Amino acid sequence: VPLAPHPSVALGRPVENPIGKCVAQCTVARSEPMDVALGVLGSALLPLASAAVFVLWRCTRPISASKQVCVKQLWIYPVKSCRGIEIRECRIDRLGFELDRRYLIVDPEGEFMSQRRSPDMARIITSLDRDGHVVLSFEGLADLRLPLPGEQQGAAHLTVKVWGDTMEAEALPPAADAWATAALGRPVRIVVTLPGQQHTRPISPKYDTSDPAAKINASFADGFPFLICTQASLDDLNRRLEKPVTMLNFRPNIVLGGTRAFEEDHWFRIAIGGIRMDLTKPCSRCTIPTLDPITGARSGSLQPLPTLREFRQVGEAVLFGQNAIQHDVGGTIRVGDRVVIESLQRTSASWLS
Repeated sequence: VPLAPHPSVALGRPVENPIGKCVAQCTVARSEPMDVALGVLGSALLPLASAAVFVLWRCTRPISASKQVCVKQLWIYPVKSCRGIEIRECRIDRLGFELDRRYLIVDPEGEFMSQRRSPDMARIITSLDRDGHVVLSFEGLADLRLPLPGEQQGAAHLTVKVWGDTMEAEALPPAADAWATAALGRPVRIVVTLPGQQHTRPISPKYDTSDPAAKINASFADGFPFLICTQASLDDLNRRLEKPVTMLNFRPNIVLGGTRAFEEDHWFRIAIGGIRMDLTKPCSRCTIPTLDPITGARSGSLQPLPTLREFRQVGEAVLFGQNAIQHDVGGTIRVGDRVVIESLQRTSASWLS
């Protein structure tokens, strides 16, 4: 991206020092030879000076132009691709939010199921009982209470696949498999992550910025512990649509308010309530946003993807939201927490040019 001075910098006028508050202006006794020399020297140095002023301004200005960025909504999705649960606060472990995407529905070959293959998964409602167990509900079936990770004794292990990753998981009792099979109308099984440090699914080294000692891994999510979206970006998209969509179409974990539309494209490291996260990869959207998040019915126009392609497409990818990796484990994020933008992306995203 070409470097340019901040718009407030006017050539030939006093320039406010980006580091301090003083204003400096050079004055030189006028002479014709000196004017010529200064003119030649100025022409040569002007691009470098302009670039330096811009870099200093960029590095010292407030990173976010917003008055205050804060957490607007928090979501967990205990069973991958099933209905989510809106929460007020949640603890963070090495896989992300506790209980987020810790259960997985798989086909008889162990391949993960999602709304892409079975849209009726949107109709499986998840909730938490008083003991913190995940409860599944589906029209026409009795509720199913799932054991927590590590709660079963002597559970069999299954090899399962999520995209290109293969990992071990704990099988749930046959009654759980029968329930899911009845709900989706096809033979499936339900598994849960292995307890504690036993679950292993490393994040791609290309994007992993976490401390190896923290042993940050992905759960059964597509590849990252968190997905962050902003309300302003959704509002911007909806102004372009005839029929608006909701944040549920995009299934984020964290929804932020108080930003400009797509301001998150520029962020790299943020801190939410003191918990640091890196936004390491924009989220490439599949067809799930085209499904009604309550019924699973597909949009006849396949919106919002065609509209997103008009201004959020890079190559074959249509982008909305940012994947994030945590640096801190054991803390809690709450609705209303302030978000501090600590650093920006080193290079501008190509779709912004």
